[in-house]
Amino acid sequence: MINTRSDNKSFIYSSPLIYQLTMRLLYRCGFGSRYEAIAKYIPDHASVVDVCCGDCYLFHHYLKYKAVDYIGLDINRSFVNDALKRGVKAKLFDINIDPLPSAEYIIMQASLYQFIPNQKTILDKLFNSATRGVIITEPIRNLSDSKNPVIAFIARRAANPGSGHAKNRFDENSLLQLLKSRQQPISTCFKIKGDKELVAIFEIKDTK
Repeated sequence: MINTRSDNKSFIYSSPLIYQLTMRLLYRCGFGSRYEAIAKYIPDHASVVDVCCGDCYLFHHYLKYKAVDYIGLDINRSFVNDALKRGVKAKLFDINIDPLPSAEYIIMQASLYQFIPNQKTILDKLFNSATRGVIITEPIRNLSDSKNPVIAFIARRAANPGSGHAKNRFDENSLLQLLKSRQQPISTCFKIKGDKELVAIFEIKDTK
C-alpha cells in the first residue's frame, strides 16, 4: 500500500527536470560527485535497488553503462512515471510500509534524514535486503543554513518529496554515530567534493 501523501509534495519535486535543476544549483560544482562515488563501487551486471531514487540520474548517467539489473523505488508518482516512460524499471514505493526487494546492492541517496526518528528501522530494511553491499549517502552540511540566501531559501522548501516535510537533519557526528552502531562495519567512508555529503559503503561478507 502506497502512502496517499505521495502527491502532496514540494514544488521542487513536481517534475524530474525541476528537481535536477534545483540540485545542480544547490550542489554546484559538486553535483556529480555523489553519483561518481556510488558508481565506482557498483560492478558490471550487478543487481541494484535504488531506494528513494528521485529522477534516476544515477542510472541514466552512470549505471546503465554497466548493464546492471536496476530498479528505482520512490514515493513520488511523477518521478516513477517519468522513469517508466524512459524505459527504466521503477516502482511507486513507500519504504515505511512496503516490502523492499532483495538485490546485491541497496542504495539510498540523501534521503535517510526524511525518516528521522525511525532511521534505524529504515537501515534495518536496507541491510536485510542487500546481499553484497549497502551504499548510503547523506548531507552533513545543512543547505538551509547556507550563507547564500538563494540556496537557503530553496533548501528550506525542498524537504517534502511526497512523504511529508522533514524537519530534522544529520550532521557529521550524528550520522557517523548512527552508521557505526551497525553490526556491519563501514568498509569505506568519505566526503564528496565540497564536503556537503558523506558516503558510507558497507560490504556484506556473508551472502544470503
